[in-house]
Amino acid sequence: MVTTNTEKYTSEQLLAILSEDYNCVYLVNIDENSFEPYLLSDPIKKNFGDYFKTNPTYDDAIRKYILNTVVKRQQHEMLQEASRENLKHQLSAKNIFVKDFKVERDGSTCFFRMKAVRLTATDGQLTVVLGFADISFQKQKELEQYAYVDSVTDGHNYNYFKESVSLNKMPGYILAMDIHSFKVVNKVCGIKTGDITIKGIYRTVLKQLREQDVIGHVNADQFAIFLSTDDQKYVTQFINSVTIDLLTFSIRMKVPQLIPYFGITKWTSEKKIEMLYSEAKTAKLESKNNPSSNYAYYSEADATKMLEIKKIEDEFEEALKQQSFEIWYQKKCNPLTGKMVGAEALVRWKKSDGEFLPPADFIPIYEHNGMIRKLDEYIFRQVCKQQKEWLMQGYQIVPISINVSRASLYYLDIVDIYRNIADEFDLTPSFLPIEITESATIDNNEVKDIVNNFRLAGFPLHMDDFGSGYSSLATLNVIHFDTLKLDKTLVDYIGNYGGERLLEHTISLSKELGMQVTAEGVEKEEQVQFLTKLSCDSIQGFYFARPQPAEEFVQNLEIG
Repeated sequence: MVTTNTEKYTSEQLLAILSEDYNCVYLVNIDENSFEPYLLSDPIKKNFGDYFKTNPTYDDAIRKYILNTVVKRQQHEMLQEASRENLKHQLSAKNIFVKDFKVERDGSTCFFRMKAVRLTATDGQLTVVLGFADISFQKQKELEQYAYVDSVTDGHNYNYFKESVSLNKMPGYILAMDIHSFKVVNKVCGIKTGDITIKGIYRTVLKQLREQDVIGHVNADQFAIFLSTDDQKYVTQFINSVTIDLLTFSIRMKVPQLIPYFGITKWTSEKKIEMLYSEAKTAKLESKNNPSSNYAYYSEADATKMLEIKKIEDEFEEALKQQSFEIWYQKKCNPLTGKMVGAEALVRWKKSDGEFLPPADFIPIYEHNGMIRKLDEYIFRQVCKQQKEWLMQGYQIVPISINVSRASLYYLDIVDIYRNIADEFDLTPSFLPIEITESATIDNNEVKDIVNNFRLAGFPLHMDDFGSGYSSLATLNVIHFDTLKLDKTLVDYIGNYGGERLLEHTISLSKELGMQVTAEGVEKEEQVQFLTKLSCDSIQGFYFARPQPAEEFVQNLEIG
């Protein structure tokens, strides 16, 4: 026991040194292997009081305490942590050492904290104040907080959301929110930036919430939101504000444009939170199929549709394996001669019953879930394979353009992959034009670079669907397209004076920029005549031909 320096301390002084309220306090002389109990809790007095009166060494006492109280899986660790050697080592570089551990007491597990504080030695020996405190209540609070705190956003998680909303007695709406093609952010910018972006998204939404509203991060880019209101106009205002704020945030973060989608369902205490959130997610899927809005309200019909979507997703890999995705070809013709000058590859899904599923029923689904990249590559490979077969059979092939989706363009290696596939079949890229919608290129400089790299690799670039929504000729000054494809919506203006002037201006400017022009969706004689007058280079549409399977399309090719 310490006898030389202990008399100048009181238990209150040692507690003050520990700076916290500890149940047990000891003064330990590390060099002499001795200790003096200054404060003992009732359980320690009961179980170890008589033992301490026998003047055991510190080593013996701490060993007995640990083996009789600390849970077995932590005993070895605590014997090392509380040893004189470790205390001396820890306190040689710092004045305080803290370690938490578990103990068994009265049949239950409790959390304790050991704190060692180095004292100024007057006799050259290392003296330590050693305190033990029951921190079970504090730990429980920490665990409860951990159960409700999201590790990525440092905000509320889905558990907190469910717990909070389940207690709600006011009218409201449950919203499911995610970000369009967020996987692209992780792919292009890296996981670290992706996590920072998720945190920023959470904070951006949080700024629009009131005290009575709730948000929880579910996982990845998915969030659950509760708005305490029965006013749908307020819900719409909230969605519009968040959408604008996220656009601003994505520009500031220099990440691909963050476009949120929302599904909404009416809150009711008669349904479980999980069911309501599932309804909101179903509505969210519906919003992604509506180009005019980024939100939708739940309906029973949506539930049926969600099952159909799930089935389409589940059948994707098997359809690829069985080559159920067939490539059809729609020719492009010279309006003056009617001669075929090219074609576009269009995908059709032949189901097991022999019926075909149109692209509009599965392409948007695969664009959303990320499967579209595989499908794009599959289509490109199938076209290359078919072109090679026709060459081997002695046919003169024509350029067949292939669509590349917006989501696929975010993969930095896409140009190399496509060039390697073309090389595999010994095909010149000039026979494999790449069709890209304008909307795919407007929000990210890296995507613009990738698009330009296609052209540098020898693939002609076609701007698809011009006139369907974005329609900004300014894009043509940033990316050099070889061909501008006029959407059917523009072609249908023929017969309207203002629409015809718009077409005339568009074709004229395209020619001045060195581009050819293809008109899509041409079905009428008067449309062909007007486009011919404007020197439109090629026409694609039912007027000349509907899409054809390979065995029919080959009849359009010339031998030799």
